[in-house]
Amino acid sequence: MGAVCRAKSINMASTGIRCKYRVVKFNDTMVWIEDQNGALSVTNDAEAVCAALYSIYGHARIVYRDSMRNWDELRHDSGRFLGFAPAPQYALDNAQRRS
Repeated sequence: MGAVCRAKSINMASTGIRCKYRVVKFNDTMVWIEDQNGALSVTNDAEAVCAALYSIYGHARIVYRDSMRNWDELRHDSGRFLGFAPAPQYALDNAQRRS
């Protein structure tokens, strides 16, 4: 079975995503994901990640923890990847994460 996004029960394998990540928190305006150190990183699969998360969370900002444990933003316009931005101000500590 492929990775499944628990928030919306979407099978990630069917979205074209080649990296492995998990959603750690979301609200109406932001979604936080964490790179799970798969064969391809979120950084290297940013276009597919933005498109897939846009289909689930709409225009929410995407903040991710990369394989180096840094928090960055995947900037997008309607799911089209635009670039990266540092986002340490949106870092989550362990107490804020969903289980």
